[in-house]
Amino acid sequence: MHPFAYFEPATLDETIALLARHGRDADLMAGGTDLLVEIKEHIRRPAAVINLKKIPGLANLSCDAATGLRIGALVTVREIETSPAVRRLYPALARAAQEIGSVQIRNRATIVGNVCRASPSADTLPPLIAMGGRIEMTGPAGSRSLPLDAFFTGPGKTVLAAGEIVTAIVLPPPAAQAGSDYIKHGRRRAMELATVGVAVSLRRDGPQGRLAVRRRAADADDRPRHPGQA
Repeated sequence: MHPFAYFEPATLDETIALLARHGRDADLMAGGTDLLVEIKEHIRRPAAVINLKKIPGLANLSCDAATGLRIGALVTVREIETSPAVRRLYPALARAAQEIGSVQIRNRATIVGNVCRASPSADTLPPLIAMGGRIEMTGPAGSRSLPLDAFFTGPGKTVLAAGEIVTAIVLPPPAAQAGSDYIKHGRRRAMELATVGVAVSLRRDGPQGRLAVRRRAADADDRPRHPGQA
């Protein structure tokens, strides 16, 4: 493993300043499950690694039927998988979290990290998009929020600007009489990247109880796509 400077900033402002100082030579670390492996295998050679674990608020998870779901940048996949509230209100996301790697990986990997990789095979992307997720970022120019499906520009590519940090992913409160699910297809039943992953979000509308459907798909060759593109 090649040498690099290591930082543990205590605030977002300090983190933004470090990113400004080191530019593209710096990598942010949340869970580190991808980053550390890629450094060890010489896929990445950052001059600086900035660990976010000491920044207050980034590990917060809140889930409520009235206010929705807020996932801080340090919330782990395992926390989402095992949260009773998430399993009840956002079952597709809990199901997708269960599909990621091993328990050991899920205990360290973060939902935001999985999203920021912008891998078309990422299990969490279809349910987050299907349920109307938004992504919150902060940087030198201030804070902003985007629909999650506008965050990706291609495999491994996002609209995240230089010096920006993703602080949270937010889902709106689920509608009454709503449901969701996630399924994936891969070469193996477990410990496998999705060849195709599909999430569906359903709700009953109107007095006749008609079903309104929102669905999203992701495959291994493209970015997450809308129903009309899938």
